[in-house]
Amino acid sequence: MVEFLPIRLAAAPKSRLWGGDRLGHGPGIGETWVIHDENRVIGGPFAGETLGAIVARHGAAVLGTRGQVAANGRFPLLIKLLDTRDWLSIQVHPDDRLAVELEGAGTFGKAEAWHILAADPGARMISGLKPGLSPDAFAAVIDRGELLEWARFLDAVPGDTIYNRPGLIHALGPGITLYEVQQNSDVTYRVWDWNRPTSAARPLHIAQSRAAAALDAAPAITPGSGGEATASPSARLGSAGILPASRAGGKPDITAGAPPSGAVASDSLADVTTLPDRSRVRIGAEAYLAAGASLLTRCAHFTLWQIGPSAATLDPAGERFHALTVVEGVATVRGHGWCETLARLESILVPASAGPYVVSSDTGSYRALVATVP
Repeated sequence: MVEFLPIRLAAAPKSRLWGGDRLGHGPGIGETWVIHDENRVIGGPFAGETLGAIVARHGAAVLGTRGQVAANGRFPLLIKLLDTRDWLSIQVHPDDRLAVELEGAGTFGKAEAWHILAADPGARMISGLKPGLSPDAFAAVIDRGELLEWARFLDAVPGDTIYNRPGLIHALGPGITLYEVQQNSDVTYRVWDWNRPTSAARPLHIAQSRAAAALDAAPAITPGSGGEATASPSARLGSAGILPASRAGGKPDITAGAPPSGAVASDSLADVTTLPDRSRVRIGAEAYLAAGASLLTRCAHFTLWQIGPSAATLDPAGERFHALTVVEGVATVRGHGWCETLARLESILVPASAGPYVVSSDTGSYRALVATVP
């Protein structure tokens, strides 16, 4: 297998009517697609080509053995940054089966996870519905314009990670900046849009929403600064559907296996070759964790890890690509014969064939998110 160097991609900013101004691309930019098969490569032998074109020719080297299984002929994930100044529509996404049924062959559903980077005081999101709605009652609530009365509100807390399964009714409120990893799909059904005028460009999808909605669905929440990981918002929501101000102490531990005895982290490039295999971070279903690494969320379509502030050695091992995004500080990423520096909100795709590499900071501390396939 040919060893590929890391791939830098040109971010694709997307103007949205709810978009803010904190993504570095001017006002009104609600989303920046940072790793996606339509993004174009910056520099190197593939400069100007799309990631999708490279995957089509070199799938095994870029995606890895497990990545190819998940890819269905294309890059399987979409990594975004979002910034909001207004409410997004209350919406829902289908799963793979329903996406094909409603949209046709070759369409995929959308599972997604949010990692909150910043939030204004009082910023909230909608995450699921209050219990007690039958499908017929859900339809009646939509018809009467009463959906908001059944919404469950969740405080946006920096550091929290929220997994939104397909079928979960949800919406982001104003004043939130976040990272999102999702299936490579943009199928979204708007249930209610805050009485904004509908248009061909922004319609409601009532029939599709009724088909897709899982009325009892709840988010899986991993608190970032205390509290226990939970698959239900009920323990963290007040009677009015608002997260209580108090947060229990303790660090969540949802990792799939503890680090092996003697696991270490390193900030030396030489250590890439001298560390034993058990000391490397294997980002996958059976992961080895270096100091400071933690699993934030996982599902059938992706896993999301956090590394930093200490150095970590990662190894795709020919199995999975690593989509790495720096969310705090400046990180230096070093491998065999290559070195990249990433500032906050910059991303890089480390191909499965790139070999082991070290992520560290030459200027202090850093924090980065690493997304890949299970």
